[in-house]
Amino acid sequence: MSKADAQASAYLLWAVSLWRHSKSKTFEVSPALHDLLSRTWTKGVSPDWVRVPFQMIMLKFPDKTLEMLEYGESCHGLCIFVTRTIVEGQHRLVLVIPKDNSSAQFERLDLDVGNIDDAIQDFEARREASDMVDDSTSVGRFFRLVVNTLLYINSGREDPKERPSERDELEKVAAKKKSPKKKAKVLRKLDEAGDYPRFILGEGITISHDMQEAIDDEDAAAREGRQITCRFMVRGHWRNQAHGPKRSLRKLIWVEPFWKGPRNAAELVQRYVVEE
Repeated sequence: MSKADAQASAYLLWAVSLWRHSKSKTFEVSPALHDLLSRTWTKGVSPDWVRVPFQMIMLKFPDKTLEMLEYGESCHGLCIFVTRTIVEGQHRLVLVIPKDNSSAQFERLDLDVGNIDDAIQDFEARREASDMVDDSTSVGRFFRLVVNTLLYINSGREDPKERPSERDELEKVAAKKKSPKKKAKVLRKLDEAGDYPRFILGEGITISHDMQEAIDDEDAAAREGRQITCRFMVRGHWRNQAHGPKRSLRKLIWVEPFWKGPRNAAELVQRYVVEE
């Protein structure tokens, strides 16, 4: 085993061990919430708001998230481990992204360089200066999605209830099947099903038909490099809302993405650039 392979294996063992020690806390992001958070800015957000609710958590994203990375193992979606650490006085957000059953990619976001966008730009610059061959901008977008997910968890927007594991739910579904063929079809999924309980984020969020069409068309336009004119989507963002006695306290409020312009106008897909 090469030194790099041994290090990749050590990353995964460390993450899984810490995650198990944290009682296997897992947060599963619904497809609707994924689409909205991936279109939410983090501009001006302080890293102090980026908190991990347990020592190590697993985040599970829908399959489409795999398009942001050139690595990552599919578990009916993309599963990653997330923790926040302090190394030599430096605050870091650490991602451990499994590549297969025995190795993982280690990524870090340095949180002491300014606001969240500053941290992501610093990450992209370091990656471009290294020998990494994948698209640093795409990985930066993925970091922004992870940060937005953590902000959402800590915003109090919803109070998700812990659900049984996928394995438990599949076994219950299989038990109700009267047809042996249908029961066998369900049981075949057990090998890839998680054996840990999880919190479902955004389960009650729905996206209007118009918004979903716009999201799908925006994704297609980005892949094809084309542009559409007139109507446009305003990106979601986080508002630092004053509240409490004499408005002395602060809390983050998520403003979801929304359409701007006449309902029947043609659509404009814009390429957004974060100003330095």
